[in-house]
Amino acid sequence: MIIAVFALESSVLRADKALPDASARKKESLQSVVRVVAFNAVTSFQDAAHRCAAYGASGEELATLQKSIGRLTSYPVSDLLNAKRQLADAAAEAGAYFF
Repeated sequence: MIIAVFALESSVLRADKALPDASARKKESLQSVVRVVAFNAVTSFQDAAHRCAAYGASGEELATLQKSIGRLTSYPVSDLLNAKRQLADAAAEAGAYFF
């Protein structure tokens, strides 16, 4: 979990640092990286929280915890597939990861 938090923070900070001087295509790639990493981190957090709730609760308490987890970890992601495609295209074009 700590690695997911570090990866999210690192990608946001690196993208933020590179964004002002980046070309339009590079900006799109940076935004795609952050979108994909954030989605992956959120799903990891959700999975861990649901597992913890299942280990420690049952019945109505578990149902309440699961609803709270869903509410607190909702992430309004959009265009994730296009972001992944854009990153794949950029990596293929460069012959390596660009980050």
